[in-house]
Amino acid sequence: MKYAIVGKENRKVYLVEAGEIEAVSTVVTGEPKITEVIHPPRCSSHKEIIEISDADADRIAATDDDHTAIWFIQPDGTLESLAEIQARVVPESVTRRGLRKALLTIGVRFDAHVKAAIDAMPDGNDKELALIDLEDAQTFRRDHPLVASVGAVLDKTDKEVDALFILAATLGG
Repeated sequence: MKYAIVGKENRKVYLVEAGEIEAVSTVVTGEPKITEVIHPPRCSSHKEIIEISDADADRIAATDDDHTAIWFIQPDGTLESLAEIQARVVPESVTRRGLRKALLTIGVRFDAHVKAAIDAMPDGNDKELALIDLEDAQTFRRDHPLVASVGAVLDKTDKEVDALFILAATLGG
């Protein structure tokens, strides 16, 4: 049995330990029977002990040499690394470079698809403003109306655009 010592407030995993095994002798129908009782480790009052699976303990142990690896037990009991949590967070903005790389990764060519979507707009100030934003912006904000418009023209859902921004953040360096 493996246990994680977890912060009560932040749910951060501080340590993973096996429980202490104690052999207990009991008498059942006249014959002694030895059973094992597992006692969880002890911790301070601002932490708690949570039983975890061997698979989760192995995931944590696999990152022992990585000093940047941080693990959390979510309220539903699932184990997640900080990297996994951060990957779910949609960035407010991404670099032009990152977005172009992310688009290419999903098969969308910047000039052939994105610029073409704006070129297809009716002539006027809105089209000119969109071209300025597209051609001159060094970063793209997720909440910018142009992002929503181009996403719709490319037939992308909000979740797909969010995933694109998450990918762009990893590729933008």
